[in-house]
Amino acid sequence: MDAARGTQVRRLEKSPAVSAYALEVAGITLAGLVLRLLLSARLPLGGDESFTGVVAALHPDGIIDVVRRDSGPPLDYLLVHFASQLWRGEVGVRLVSALAGSATIPIGAALARRLGGGRAGVLAALLIAALPSYVLFVVDARMYALAASLTTATTLAAWRAIEKPDGGRLTAYFCLAVLALHTSYFAAFAIAGQLLALALTLRPAKAAVLRLGGAATLAAISLVPWLLAASPQFQPRPGGFWVRTLNVDQAAGMLAQPIAGPWVLQSQPFSGLLLVIWGAALGAGYVALLGLPGWLRTASAAQRRGAAFLTACAVLPLAMLALLSVKQPLFEPRYASVLVGTLPPILAIGFAAMRRQRVTATCLVVLALAAVTLSLTSPRPDVSTLAARLKSHVGTQDLVALDGPGEYFPVAYYGHAATRSRLRIITSQTIPWYFGTAAIPTGAVLPRVPAVQGTVFVVFDAGQSMPPLPAGLYPRQGDCVTGVCVESFSR
Repeated sequence: MDAARGTQVRRLEKSPAVSAYALEVAGITLAGLVLRLLLSARLPLGGDESFTGVVAALHPDGIIDVVRRDSGPPLDYLLVHFASQLWRGEVGVRLVSALAGSATIPIGAALARRLGGGRAGVLAALLIAALPSYVLFVVDARMYALAASLTTATTLAAWRAIEKPDGGRLTAYFCLAVLALHTSYFAAFAIAGQLLALALTLRPAKAAVLRLGGAATLAAISLVPWLLAASPQFQPRPGGFWVRTLNVDQAAGMLAQPIAGPWVLQSQPFSGLLLVIWGAALGAGYVALLGLPGWLRTASAAQRRGAAFLTACAVLPLAMLALLSVKQPLFEPRYASVLVGTLPPILAIGFAAMRRQRVTATCLVVLALAAVTLSLTSPRPDVSTLAARLKSHVGTQDLVALDGPGEYFPVAYYGHAATRSRLRIITSQTIPWYFGTAAIPTGAVLPRVPAVQGTVFVVFDAGQSMPPLPAGLYPRQGDCVTGVCVESFSR
């Protein structure tokens, strides 16, 4: 029987329908990658992104030393380091996120196809390619896109390993779990949620669950050497933690941001229009829920169990994170978004089941347009232009003073060697660790602007005040670009 079933599967894999499906998903994945690369080249790096860029520019030994004193595992930084050798500038820093975000497209399609067939798989690919949250992951060169891709892949690998727990599938699951855990600690919630979801919904043989649990345990053990090296991350540090206690806004954000991306800030230009676009994207994504009741009425028992599994894989990790956040606040939509990679396949099932496919097409267009618009208007100071203008002026006798730590890494990333060596943060307060203090050199933080022989270039946020300057310095020239200004002073 197994041989006959294998022959049937191989025939299905060679059928024209499967070939057409594979070509469609491959085309959507390529289009999604092109979109992400184009957006990556369009926007300057923001604060957290430039931290990634500065750290990734170090030697691998230096990367490990900085990251072990920061807040996460090192895999993403190391991958960005090597990607930046291949492609310079913003695209190089964002290349890992772009590739990982694009890889999520066929992974999500495979999950949806298991429940709703080829049409649902193609719609899942289109949905993930167009969702503002997934596109905005890419113009945020952090570990979130890679972590989301890997946790979604572990879901698919776990499902496959339960169906046929052979050595190859268990090894694939183990490898993906190792990569996920070395990318983000929050992947542990996803992996634990997957195992619990399998036991509750698919109800496989106990031996299969134990084998999968053993593979997950070995993956967790692989992280122990890093945790020992990164012990400074778990010690009390200045500033505590920036995530607030779990509240209604955070819970609402967890429902909204996996579809539409981060909240629109009131300080953004055209914030009213952008909020309408953001709301339209949110509504377009959740329209898919209208199609799910009809699908459930005609679905087989196996399909219902599969849908319950994917739903549980999203809900259970969030519940675990929320429970932990009662004691230690960690429930932040940006972090939690890496745990809900099974949501788009579920929504795709709903879109595929809707009778009026014009509604589905309209929703996908709205999502794609919103993704591009929200990405291009993502608020970030144009430090790259400002740093380029500083290059021809800053010398070894000068000083570049920052009013606080907010723009340190953007200026350090875009500035030339003289700018970086003369860069100082002016503050009398202790800088919280989550501003990236692990990568700020000793001596780069001063309580006041010192006296220098040359010129003092003060960089400050547009509309904000400058730090106090020593007596005898007079303004010479000022310049402002989007969101940030510089003013020079000399005797």
